[in-house]
Amino acid sequence: MIGVNTDNGVAQEPVEGFVTLTEELPLTIENICFQNINPPVIPRVRVIPSDVAGRSFAVIEIEESWEAPHAIENSTKVYVRTGNAANPYELATVDLIIELMRRRAEPEAKLKRLLSVAGKRAHKVVPDGTICHAEITASPSYPRRPLCAREDRWNFVANNLYRGAHYFPFATLRRVEDGVASYNREEEYGQVSIDGVLLIRRVMERNREDQQNPVLLLGQLLLPTLRLLHCAEASYRQVGYCGDLTMQVTANNVRLERMLFIPGVRLGFDDLNDFQCFEDVVSATENTDSETLSDDLLGVVQSLMRQV
Repeated sequence: MIGVNTDNGVAQEPVEGFVTLTEELPLTIENICFQNINPPVIPRVRVIPSDVAGRSFAVIEIEESWEAPHAIENSTKVYVRTGNAANPYELATVDLIIELMRRRAEPEAKLKRLLSVAGKRAHKVVPDGTICHAEITASPSYPRRPLCAREDRWNFVANNLYRGAHYFPFATLRRVEDGVASYNREEEYGQVSIDGVLLIRRVMERNREDQQNPVLLLGQLLLPTLRLLHCAEASYRQVGYCGDLTMQVTANNVRLERMLFIPGVRLGFDDLNDFQCFEDVVSATENTDSETLSDDLLGVVQSLMRQV
């Protein structure tokens, strides 16, 4: 908290705040952290008006980071919080840095395992094979422990609605080891896990641009992406999760497909072959946090669609 005078960590009267110099203070603090810390740390900054006119307090919140250790001063020094108010930091030892690096690797490996399990289940509904399909995922960037119990996930999916209906058809829902899964046969697989990993995999259908030329419309990624991220935002908010998130949208097995975003819009090109894809997978990734997802869900969706 900026704006409180302290003596050895004890607040001293008067508690009045500091003179507010700019309305862009939160952005300034974020830029300082982003430019001077490696890997970057993105704090949540709130400016709260003081009871004293013309003064404010700045509250800076930083979640425990699984990307630690973080270095400063051109990545040459690593400090560790010790909890001593008078001298709260000390230089990290080599052994501690090694331990922090080990801790960083654990959640990354866990996320890969969680996504692998989800992918194997999804394969039973929409095979990896040669079928053109979309896959949308949202998850904590560094999952370390379950966010809730399995029954909590069931109650969430059973009792929350999206545009007047369940996120997934209720008749297709099944309890699985790590949460709830939807097996909508030959059309869509979906899941909401206790670790905060959400996934939708669904078949992508071709559309006839004319009698001879089928096209794959990337616009059909929009609605399932919006539905999944709406579900993710509500589920994270319900369990009180605050932290970094990673979201990804992929179109799979699309090599040599002619791909438009919406029918008839060719951006000035006459030949459909100008829209032919030469990659097996088209993907988009967005790294954000739970607060941004709540405040600007549509902005996150738009960013993913622009990348696609």
